[in-house]
Amino acid sequence: QYYLGETLSGLGKRDQAFELYEKSFYSADWDEAKAWSAYKCAEFLAGKKDYRGCKEWCLRGLEVHAGFAECAWLMGWAYYQEANYRQAVYWSRVARAIAEAEGDPGLRRIGFRHLPAYKDGPADVEAWARKRLSE
Repeated sequence: QYYLGETLSGLGKRDQAFELYEKSFYSADWDEAKAWSAYKCAEFLAGKKDYRGCKEWCLRGLEVHAGFAECAWLMGWAYYQEANYRQAVYWSRVARAIAEAEGDPGLRRIGFRHLPAYKDGPADVEAWARKRLSE
């Protein structure tokens, strides 16, 4: 289901892709697959400016696998979009802490990654949020 969702997304059929990512979340039996599907759902909703839904899917992803910097980073980004800059800073720091924990070979994930979520993404969100907080 996930790979068909990726194909449909690539063809611009994002709504259909979302449905498949959601099905993949509920049917996957591997925590990394579930969390990645949750991240893809959150990413879709962020693109629709549904920040509440985005955050809900990020939390689902983190609930099944706490090692997803992607979900923490996207959570911070969604809070930034809602002008909740303090929360954006906190979630950006959570994303960076998760990324740092991945340095431990026993904690390293083996599935997909969105690399900007491991350094530049959270740093950018935090920098912009801090700028807004100081205005």
